[in-house]
Order: sequence, then C-alpha cells, then structure tokens
Amino acid sequence: MPGIEITGWHTSSRSQGSGGNCVEVGRAADGRAAIRHSRRPAGAVLLCSPAGWRAFVAGVRGDTFG
Repeated sequence: MPGIEITGWHTSSRSQGSGGNCVEVGRAADGRAAIRHSRRPAGAVLLCSPAGWRAFVAGVRGDTFG
C-alpha cells in the first residue's frame, strides 16, 4: 500500500489453500491492523483501528457473525 508501511503479514491457520478464502493480517506503522487477500498481495488493503480490530476478533471468537 503506497505511503503506509505495513509489516508482519500473517495468514490465518484456518485459511484453506484451495478455497480461495485466504486473508492475511499485518500491522501498519501507526498501529492499525491491515487486512488483505493473500492471493492479491498488491491489491486493496483494509485498515482498521486497534479498537476496531479487537472488537472484530472478539466477535469472531464469540461467533457473533454466525
């Protein structure tokens, strides 16, 4: 992503290589979470505040989006 340094990209252990539903999460220099499609690393990146990321992870763990 131009102008924003993002490091430490990680692919979820739950991502299925053949299903196409693979995401990676990294950390922007300003602390925001960065989310992208692992098969399109040069594509769009969604940036999320630390509080927003924590709320999203809590929702996933709590099956809020079921």
